[in-house]
Amino acid sequence: MKGAINTKQDVGFLTRGASFLNADGSFLNAGASFLKADASFLNADGSFLNEGASFLNTDGSFLNAGGSFLREGRGFTSEICNIFESGIGLNNILGTVRRYTSCGS
Repeated sequence: MKGAINTKQDVGFLTRGASFLNADGSFLNAGASFLKADASFLNADGSFLNEGASFLNTDGSFLNAGGSFLREGRGFTSEICNIFESGIGLNNILGTVRRYTSCGS
């Protein structure tokens, strides 16, 4: 029907407290959303992942500097054994801080 708009403001499908859409139309919100700031896929600035537990750095590289597949000045093969480093990288998303691999520095 004319004038009907399918937005969360109009139909109330997604609420502010646990929504997939923010008021400004961005996909995810900061409070009680699917992806949170402490281990999120989206940063507040709209970048794909945050620092500390991310797949993307702020410079657009694939993974972050600590505990990642790709580090500054080092390639994938040299980092494959350091995926799960203490408190950093993929392991941080799961909330664990144990070191699962130890293949050398």
